[in-house]
Amino acid sequence: MIDTEKLMRHAAGDEGVAREVLALFREHAPGWVGEVEAAATLGDLRAAAHRIKGAARGIGADGLGDVAMAIEGAAAFEDCADDRARLTSEAAAVLARIELLLASAAPLGPKPERVRFGPL
Repeated sequence: MIDTEKLMRHAAGDEGVAREVLALFREHAPGWVGEVEAAATLGDLRAAAHRIKGAARGIGADGLGDVAMAIEGAAAFEDCADDRARLTSEAAAVLARIELLLASAAPLGPKPERVRFGPL
């Protein structure tokens, strides 16, 4: 649901940054999901799904990102009903997981190995 190793890589191993990113996702995701639910045109739906896709992938929630990508690539508005329901359900699960991660004092994941650039 959330790949915490990926999250930590995106946060350059900084636990504080990773937690801040999760908190921002938690704050904004309900509004983005509301946009998907309220969308009346394929263009509006695609735009809302695009926001979710990028943010979800940024926190390591690739399942949610994949559902959003399916909506973004839909050929017709009518084709999205099942994916919209899946997105709402997946987003709720991701948000529940974020609550648990943020409430825990345990590290989110291992710090990624440092990459060295230049001559060794």
